[in-house]
Formats: sequence, C-alpha cells, structure tokens
Amino acid sequence: MTSKLMARSSRPIVWSIAGSDCSGGAGIQADIKTAHSLGCEICTLITANTVQNSQSFMAMNATSTAILESQYQALILNKPPNIIKIGLLASLQQVEWLQKKITDLRQKKSKIIFVLDPVLKASVMQKEFNKSILPAYLELIKRVDVVTPNFDEALLLSQVITNAIVKQQILYNPKALASSLHDFFKVAVIVKGGHVSGKNSFDICIENDNKCQVSSLRIDTTFSHGGGCSFATAISCFLASELKLQDALVQAKAFMQKGFMLSQGKEQEYGAFLQPVWPVKKKYYPRVGFESLKAGFTTPYPSLNAENLGIYPVVDSIEWLEKLLPFNLKIIQLRLKNVSSLKLPRLVKIAVNLFKNTQTRLFINDHWQDAIEIGAYGVHLGQEDFAALTPKQKQIIKDSGIRLGLSSHGMYEYLLAEQESPSYIAMGAIFPSSSKNMSNQIQGIDRLKEICEIKNNIPLVAIGGINQTNLTSVLSTRVSGVAVISAITQSNQFKETLADMLKIYKNDS
Repeated sequence: MTSKLMARSSRPIVWSIAGSDCSGGAGIQADIKTAHSLGCEICTLITANTVQNSQSFMAMNATSTAILESQYQALILNKPPNIIKIGLLASLQQVEWLQKKITDLRQKKSKIIFVLDPVLKASVMQKEFNKSILPAYLELIKRVDVVTPNFDEALLLSQVITNAIVKQQILYNPKALASSLHDFFKVAVIVKGGHVSGKNSFDICIENDNKCQVSSLRIDTTFSHGGGCSFATAISCFLASELKLQDALVQAKAFMQKGFMLSQGKEQEYGAFLQPVWPVKKKYYPRVGFESLKAGFTTPYPSLNAENLGIYPVVDSIEWLEKLLPFNLKIIQLRLKNVSSLKLPRLVKIAVNLFKNTQTRLFINDHWQDAIEIGAYGVHLGQEDFAALTPKQKQIIKDSGIRLGLSSHGMYEYLLAEQESPSYIAMGAIFPSSSKNMSNQIQGIDRLKEICEIKNNIPLVAIGGINQTNLTSVLSTRVSGVAVISAITQSNQFKETLADMLKIYKNDS
C-alpha cells in the first residue's frame, strides 16, 4: 500500500451517506455546505437522486448497493473518515449493506464515530418512507453511536418499538421521549425540537447517564429546508474535531441559530437553510441545562474586584501555603484531599488566618461548609459537586457572601457555569496533566480562545498542564488567570519556577 493511498487531510474528514437534493438545499448538498463552513473535509456516498425543492418532495431513484460499495472502496483507503454521518437510506438493501459495513469496521477496532440522522419523514414530504425497512432500520440504529431524530421521527420510532400509541405523558415530553429511545437502542440520542411549537426551540441529548438540554429563541423564518441535515452534519463536524457530544451539540445549536437569524427579513426566494461563517458571536449561543427556559441569570456571586488574577497556584497542604506566602499572590487555592472530618476545620482555619492580612484571595476547594463557618474568602466547587447540592444548600452559599469559583470542561459546562453567575470560572484541562487524568477533556488553545471570545465579564481561569513552556500560548487567549499545580509542586526549584512564570505573565499580559 503506497503512502499516497493513505494520505489524509490535516482537517477532520467527514463522510456523508445521504441522498442528493436537486434543489441544493438538503441532503448531500446541505452536508457539503455545512462541513465546509466548519472547516472539515467531506466525502460523499450518494444513496439516491431525489426530486425535491423547499416546498415538496416529488420522486426518488435509489442507488444500487454495488455503486455504494464502489464509492466506499474508493474512499476507505484514500480518505479514511473520522466520522460517518448517515442521512437518507432509500432501500432495505442499503440499510442491510450499511449494517454489515458498520459491523466490519467495529470488528476491525475502528475509531470511526457513526451519526445517524433518520430521514423517516422530511419536512417537505407528504408521507413517511416505506415502513417495510423499519425493522432493519431499528437494528441499524443499535449499531451507530449517535441518532438525531426530530420530534416527529422520535415519536414514530417510539411507536414502532413499543408497538403502541405513545403514552400521553411522553407525547408532550421530549425528555421522556429521548430517554425511551436511549433505553431501547443503547446509543446516544438527540431529539431535535425544531418541530415542537413554542417560543423556544430546544434539543434534548441523552448519553449514558448524562442528560442535557440546549434552547434558543425560535426564529420565524421560511429558510429552513435542509436544516435537519445541516444540524446533524454540524454535530458530526464538531465530534470529528474531538469535542464531547454535549459540546458538539452546543456548537451546532449556535451554528444553526446564526443561520436562521441571517435569513430573517428576507423574501422567500428559495427556502434553504443558510449555512453561516464560523465562528459565531455570543448572541447565537443557547441557554443550557433543564432550567434554561427561566428568564435571566441568577443574582451574581460577589466579585473578585480584579480583572487580572495572575498565576493561581492550587496546593494541597498548609506547608505549601506557607512556602508561597512571601510571593504575595493575588489568588491561591487549598485543595485538601483524604483529610478526616475532625482535622479539616482546624486546617481550614490555619489557612484562612495565614492570609488574613494579605492581598491574597484564598479559596478552599470543596469544603464549603467549613469555608463559610471559618470565614474564608472563597470556595471552589467542581460542577458535578455544585449540581449535587440542594437548592437550600446553594442558597446558604449565596447568602453567606462567600465568593464562588466553578470548574468547567468544555463549552456546555462553561455556559452552564456562566448561568450561575459565579465569582470566576475555571476551564480545563488545557493540556494533559500529571495532577489529574483529564485525557477525554483536553481543551487546547483553540477551544480556550473560542471561549474567551464569547465570555462575559466573569473572570476565566485556565487550568491543566500549564507550565513555563506553554504559558505564553495560554496568555495569548486573554484569560483572566492561570491556575498551576504540578508546575509548582513538582518543581525541584519552585521559587525560581514561580518567579519565572510571574515574569512571563507580567510581560505578556
């Protein structure tokens, strides 16, 4: 096998297995425009030639599986995909062919991600496709990683798998509908809410134990032909760029919102969704979480009264606090792990007294009750820990007047943290770190920069694998502060290391 055959683009490669829309609005054409807008390379396996426009669907001519196989063989060696997005499948033979292909790739330990956008009833169609393919189609769904039905398609699938009319409580509950599909198919499910009436358009994502929602103001536009195809392809592109599913969903929602807003006020000349230029501004991003439909953000936590926080050491002992005291840092965190509940209050009190008459803002990690009782400046909580608190506990923290820092790992968690209006938000891990295994949540400089460009006035602190070598690249994003752990605590000459990082921070800020 020659190196030429194995050539791969530096951009993520997305395959689209879908039908061709002669009007250029949906199917393969929508997928191509979306992928190009999002910086991906796209290859196509065309399942059918369709006769349609933004108003109606007239006819379809299915591609033979022999042609599909030839397309597959032409691409698999030359442009192996990061992700395969599946749209229209026009025959039972195509469904069965694709089942075998996915099974073969799984057996070969392929890392390809499969996203299925079930075209069971397109918005311009007057009736569903032939239901005779549904039994095989259900088996196909079980083989993919993510399925993205709109509400009507989710309802149809639910009726088929239960062999009954969907119960009334599920009919008007997209979250329950998504959960029922996830429980049956054992794959990640995103139910698209564009077809559900209401002021807001929301999408529900169920992935294992993780349930999330994104919602945006519904845009009144006639330019929606191919919107479902574009949305699923956008999710595929972001997954191909190694985002977590909930982050891919957030980014895809922002992409779609900008496209819909760009078409507002236009005369209806065609009706196809307008793929926008990426990246997009903050105004296009959705509210996130299942409380996201509530108006306005919560009352903000007290401010740090500092836009520039500098180097932010996170240490695990009183001894380290004493070592760092002479540096007169703006902020520092004590992260006590595996300490008995009897010793904890005494250690927190020693730490608070240590910085009582200094400019240093001391944050206590996790132990919010002790931090409040002893009078610490602030408390830092992981997002899961914060979410696990009861409303009453959250109110106690807010009423105490203590400052709150929240962790986040990706765009979805950043937006979720931002909606709580904390004193600052930490984002990580920027790079791989020896302090904590965050291999599945590495953000990198580009994603950090993207968040910095849409953030509000809440200070953003970068954390994870940051050291003298990469500090300048982190500072180029304009973060408010840089948290460091092993760069200091594992240094043989921590004083020199910290002094050097403070110097770099001063020169580059």
